[in-house]
This record gives sequence, structure tokens and C-alpha cells, in this order.
Amino acid sequence: MERDIVGIDVGGTHTDFLLLGEDGRIKFVTKVPTTPESPIAGILEGRNELPSPENISTYINGTTIATNALLQHKLPKVALITTKGFRDVLLIRRETKENIYDLYWDKPKPLTPRRLIFEINGRMDYKGVEIQPLNLSNLPFVVDQLKKEEINNIAVCLIHSYANNDHEIAVREELTKIFPEARVTLSSEIWPQWREFERTYNTVLNSSLVPIISNYIESILEKFGVGNKHRTVFMMQASGGIIGAEEIVNKPVLTLNSGVAAGAIGGAYLADHSGFSKVITFDMGGTSTDMGIVENSAPIMTSELFLEWEGTLGFSAVDAKSIGAGGGSIAWLDEVGALHVGPQSAGADPGPASYDRGGIEPTVTDAHVHLGYINPDMFLGGKARLNVSGAKEALNKLGKQTGLDDKGLALGILRIINANMLNGLRYVSIEKGYDPREFILVCFGGTGPLHAAALMKELGVPKALIPIFPGNVSAFGMVAARPTAGASRTLYQALNTIDKKVLEPIFISLENRVVDQLTRSGIPRDEIELTRSLDMRYQGQTYEINVPLDKKSSLKQEQAREHIAELFNAEHKRRYTYANPGEPIMIVHVRVNATGSARTLRLESRKKSEAIPEIARRENRTVYLEVNEKPTAVQAEIYWRPSLTYGNRISGPAVIEEGGSTTLVPPGFIVTVDEILNMVMEETS
Repeated sequence: MERDIVGIDVGGTHTDFLLLGEDGRIKFVTKVPTTPESPIAGILEGRNELPSPENISTYINGTTIATNALLQHKLPKVALITTKGFRDVLLIRRETKENIYDLYWDKPKPLTPRRLIFEINGRMDYKGVEIQPLNLSNLPFVVDQLKKEEINNIAVCLIHSYANNDHEIAVREELTKIFPEARVTLSSEIWPQWREFERTYNTVLNSSLVPIISNYIESILEKFGVGNKHRTVFMMQASGGIIGAEEIVNKPVLTLNSGVAAGAIGGAYLADHSGFSKVITFDMGGTSTDMGIVENSAPIMTSELFLEWEGTLGFSAVDAKSIGAGGGSIAWLDEVGALHVGPQSAGADPGPASYDRGGIEPTVTDAHVHLGYINPDMFLGGKARLNVSGAKEALNKLGKQTGLDDKGLALGILRIINANMLNGLRYVSIEKGYDPREFILVCFGGTGPLHAAALMKELGVPKALIPIFPGNVSAFGMVAARPTAGASRTLYQALNTIDKKVLEPIFISLENRVVDQLTRSGIPRDEIELTRSLDMRYQGQTYEINVPLDKKSSLKQEQAREHIAELFNAEHKRRYTYANPGEPIMIVHVRVNATGSARTLRLESRKKSEAIPEIARRENRTVYLEVNEKPTAVQAEIYWRPSLTYGNRISGPAVIEEGGSTTLVPPGFIVTVDEILNMVMEETS
């Protein structure tokens, strides 16, 4: 039996599949509508389109379920048990404002209301020494209250449990005795680090996601028949790695932004194979657009991924910005008649007006259809037909309120959505110290290649890359991702006083934990690589930076301290352009990361030919472009991308169609197909 691998990216609008053969070659791709009320239904629909699904041995899944539940505030109720005196940590937050000049700004609602936060007596100090015995006498009262509220999701976050979690474990054991149906999440097992608000936030968030994601994973395991020992299911993580689905059941917070991470991994991988190591990834789908920086062919990482104001994911994650801009973004007028696009989205149901499923508001996709960029007969590779008159009707209805005709409004919608996305691209590049002129723009997602030319011109990047199968790059990133597990623990101590007899046991304990996670996920021990790192800062600084350790860090104690200090100073200078070698350095967190072997992928090169195959030429079609700020009809050549080959060059105006996406080549731009069939776009005038 063959052992195929499938990557499945469940997005807000579409669910994307990429099937990889045992030999590492791409065998099949497809895209189906997401079914928001039952995502597993959309997955099963797409699976049925795959050739010989019985040969699939590995399923790799990334999902927006957790992210959407958080953003839409559709989380189940959670109770929090905390140390007496710390009941209001979630409510007080960090006492900052998103905009200090906004007198009417309201901070986000806490993940759980104050009435569901309960205190218990007992306390550890920051070294993990008990200074007040634990008193569990009020737990029966807490359980009675929770039963009345029909709540069985409980987060436990006790002060300084990162240093000693004995009290948290005792609370869970008692809750299990008197409330067996409770699902208990301990902060010491989710995020064993200091900073009480962040630790509490991540613990409560994880607890609220457990019933959502565990039910989802159980459905996948059941439907795919993974009782078979030859089949495994992995879940994508925000870190850009994959891990066994069973490991995610109790730690679903790791799936937040997993699809975003997969897109960055896939975009970086495909760009690297075209010879580009410094890129800006741009993934525009139906609901959102995700952007990030790639250097040395690897996405930039962060340990504080922004989720909402002052709410950050406290785990290693691909550093990307997501905005509400996609093909389904709705055009609307504010109270003074100004035109806006997004962040509201028509999603998969009812979808844009052209989907003919009941949507009546004009969207970005409707603008593309009306301007002739998207072939209504070839949507999703011809599996669905778009309603051109429905798109026009929706545009006309809004156009009457703006004074614009349908073509002018459609171009206005694209101009606004491009401006929104350009702001995001500038945020991840210029505002973080990166010069976009030194990068290329990798455009993918179902909608991204339609905006490549406009964005590369405005951002100033010299080239744009449209990868193979751009509508399925996130699914590709999932099959390219390596198995990964990470663990950390707070250890606050001056570097020049650290004792290896203290540090080494912590590293070994963390290594055992991550190795166990990967071996339970089916990764052989001899394929697992371990890396150690320390989060450090100069004494008096507020935040720390992560510094990977090398073999020299394991020398004799005094030499190790000096070498680690050199590593920290070098990393500090790289990030902030300066270092203070004489300043005391503080260790804050100890980290270990485990990775499995990389999967072999084969992107075959093709024989070069400048002659465009006749089968690739489809027709000429009228499209409307903006010329001198007016919609102008232009005859564009239409090409079928799967029939193009290495060395083909296409000058605009042209539209290049394929099953999961469409590329617009305006006048003054040229596209060249490279050796692995990625397309490189450049401006010629």
C-alpha cells in the first residue's frame, strides 16, 4: 500500500487540500467550500475528491476554528481558580490603552467574568518555597456554583506555580474527586512562566478552547479511521511545526494562527527553491490576509504573538500580521457616506453576491468578477459557477449611494482593499526596520495573485513570486513542516551566578518532556533533534530576547558563562544595533525545542522552452483596468497556467487562470515561469 500524505487547511471561506505521494511529489490539489457549522463535513467532501484516499497514511490539519472562536468571542464559559488576592488579574490586565488619546476606548472583555473567578488560600514564593499551606476547604462550594452554571471547564492559575506546581496539582486532584466531569487546565502545564496576567490569560484561553478543539479532533480521528496503526493525524501549530493530534487535545491554544504559520512555511519553502531567501509572504484568502517576513529562507519567529489588546499567545510562533481583508470582504458606507472595505466578511455562507447563496452585499470577489478578472465558469476549477449578474446587482445597489457607476465602484473597492493590505505590508516590513526593496513579495492564497502587481508597485519590491498552486500553499506548508514540540520554564537568575548544577537538570527535564511528546506522535527517538536556548536581558530591561545555545555553551562553567554572554550581546546588537558588554545579564526563561526529520519533497525541474504551448492560450477577454483614475476596457489574453512551462514569458495585459487562483498581469508587467513552475512577476515600464 502506498503511504500518501495530505495537508488540509480549513480556512474561513475554503478548505484546501494538497496530496503528496510517498515519493515526495505533489499528486493532487483541490479546494472546497468550508462548512462553518460543521468543518468536518467540508473536510470529508474534499477527501472524497482525492484519488485513492485509502492510500493516505498521514493527515496534517490546520484550522481556524480556535482563532475564529476567539475573534468572534464565541468561547464556552470557563471558571478560574486562583490564589487569594489575585482574583482581578484578568480584569486589570496591564492597564495600558490601545490609543492613549481615545477617551471612549473600552478594553476587551475578560475571557471569564469576575463572578466565575474563585480564590483559594495557599501560596508559594518566587523560588517555589511554600509560605502558606494550601487550603481546599472552599472547593465544594466552588463546585456547587459551577454545577448551577453548568460549567465544567476550569482553569487553575496559582501564584508562582511555574516554580512549584504542587498546589495546582493538589487542586486538580481534589476537583477530580468531587467533580469527575470537570476539564481542568493547569497554568504550570500550559505556560510555566512568570508575568501573572499573561500566564492567566493563556491558561483561561486554553481551557475555553479545550471543548471546541477536542470535539473537532475526535471527529477527525473517528471519520478518518485512525484506529489503524498505519494512519496518523498531525495538527499544525502556530510555531510552524506539526504534532500528533492527541497532543493538542489538552493544549489547543497551540493551534491558534496555525493556518497563518503553514502559509509562511509553504511560501518560504517555495521561494527558497526559486532562489529567494528574503521574502515577504502575502496570503490573501477569502476572509483574511496574512503577512510576514522571511529571512534566510525561514519565517521570523516571536514569543509574543498578538491576539487582542494586551492578549498575546505566550508560545513560540511565526511572527505574522493578519487583517480582515479577503475576497469575501464586504464594501460598505459609514454614517458620512465614506466607502470602506472589510473587515466584515461574507465568509463561506452566504458568501459574496456572485456565489448566488443569498449574499446581497458587494465584496472584493464581486469586484473581480465584474471587472472580468475572474472567469465565472472556472471558479474552483470549474466546480462552481459564479453569478455575474448577482455581482453587478450588488455593486449597482451600493453605487447608487456613492454616485459611482458599477465599474468605478468595483475599482474603488480594489483600491481601498489594496490600501488596507499595503498598510499591513508596511507594518511587517518598514515599521520593523526591514527595507522592502531588499525583498520579493510572495503572493498566494485564492485571491493574492490578483493583487500582486498593484502591491509590489506601491511597496517598492522589485519582484513578486506567484508559487505553484497558490490557492493551496498553506496546505503545502503543512506537508513541508517538521514535527515540533517546545517546553519552557522561568528561572530568574543573574548569568554570572548561574550554577550548571541548577541549569542542567531543568534542561534535561524539559528535554524529556518534548521527546515524550514527539515519540507519542510517532516520531522515532533517533530522528529527534534537541536545541536549547535562554531568554535573557540586561538587568533593568523589561523584556528579554531568545538566544539559542551552541556546543560551546556546555564548556566548563566559567567559560560557558562568558560564551553565553557573548552570544547574548551579539544577538542584542543584531536586533537593536547596540550592546552593553559590561552590563549584568539576567536569565529569565529556559527553553528546549525538539524537531523531527524534515520530509523529502520533490519539486521537479522542467525543460526550458520560450514557446508558449497553444493549449495554454485560452481566449481574449475584456477586462477593466484603472487608467487615469477611470475604468478603461482592455483586451487581455487569457492563459491556462497548468499548460505553461519553464521559460514561458507573458506580458500584460493578461490573466493567468488555474484551478485554485487567478493572476492578473496588468500592462507594463511581465511574468516568467521558472524551473519549478513558480511565476516571477516584474515591472517592465
